[in-house]
Order: sequence, then structure tokens, then C-alpha cells
Amino acid sequence: HRQTGADADALPDGHEEKIRMTEAWFYVTEEAGTHAAEQLLARLLERALRSRRQLYLHCATEDQAAAVSDSLWQGTRFIPHGLAGAPAQQLIIGHGDDPGGQHDILVNLADQIPDHFSRFQRVIELVTGDAASRQLSREKWTFYKHRGYPVERHELG
Repeated sequence: HRQTGADADALPDGHEEKIRMTEAWFYVTEEAGTHAAEQLLARLLERALRSRRQLYLHCATEDQAAAVSDSLWQGTRFIPHGLAGAPAQQLIIGHGDDPGGQHDILVNLADQIPDHFSRFQRVIELVTGDAASRQLSREKWTFYKHRGYPVERHELG
């Protein structure tokens, strides 16, 4: 029992909730060319979908979101997904400022870092061997690092 006038604890002992900062992970491949980013994304999604994590693929435009959706139909192989606004699924593709109820993993496919990135536990940036991709990734790395976000590099052969 607390004495009158004593300060109250914000949360009772043993019930503290750890607040986690968004992590920025850069998945890097040496592959370059027209389909390098698409192939890197497919490899990443295959791994992530086995983990049961919730993914939100952020695109710059509605047209890019539709193109990414189409790319997930690869011959007879299909990576299950939905577009933003569809019923909840493990993988959602969207664009704009509202990722809906998503907050687990953001895969940023846009050139710009979306304003809502920090509501996610993790942001993933894809980096191919192309010079433009490498330069853009350096700028994004600097953005996250200078703001104090933990940044990691992961090589995907």
C-alpha cells in the first residue's frame, strides 16, 4: 500500500513492456540487371512466408503495387498475397500513407522511405548490384543510422 502523496509507478513491477525501436535490415545481392530486384524479393518472400511473419510491401504507386502483385504469379508458382484493403493476409501489397493494420515487417520497394516506417517492427530494404540501387541504399542507410535506428546488412548470394 502506497503512502498518501507518494508518486505512483507508471506500471506495476513485473509488468514493464519493452518498447522496441524499428530495425532497418538491408538485404543485399551482387546480382544486377532488369530482374535482379524481382528475384531478390521472391527469395526474401519465400523465406519470410515460412516464418509466419506479417509483411507489408510498400510501393511508390498503385501501378507499382499492381506490377509487384503480377510478379508474384510466376509460371505455375504463386506467392499468396492481397492488395491493401483486401481481407487480412500474411502478405499485403500497398502504396500511399496508410498501411492499414500492418505493423510487423515493412518491405520498402519505393525509392523514398515512407513516413509510417517507424510503426513497423522491422523495415527491409532491397539492394541489388546496380549502381543506382547501391547509391539509393547508401542514402537510406544514412537516413536510418543518423536517426538512431539499428541497421543491419544481410547478404543474399
